[in-house]
Amino acid sequence: MNILDQYQQYLLETDKSPMTIKGYVTDLKQFQKWLGSGRSLETITSADVRAYRDHLMKKAASPNTISRHLASLASFGQWGTDKA
Repeated sequence: MNILDQYQQYLLETDKSPMTIKGYVTDLKQFQKWLGSGRSLETITSADVRAYRDHLMKKAASPNTISRHLASLASFGQWGTDKA
């Protein structure tokens, strides 16, 4: 089971809504694509998150969209920290 599958299972177990789960997983897949094939979600840093936020701002994403992406990353990061 890959890291996204594990995270999705955690979200299911904590009674997150189907739309929240879909949104978080989609956001993380987009972030992973932005990171590139040489990086994994297990190795992200706060600098990566800041650079991704800047990337979204340059793409003229709405503030709500940027906030949702950052919330998805924060939730994933908290899960990873708790899991360790």
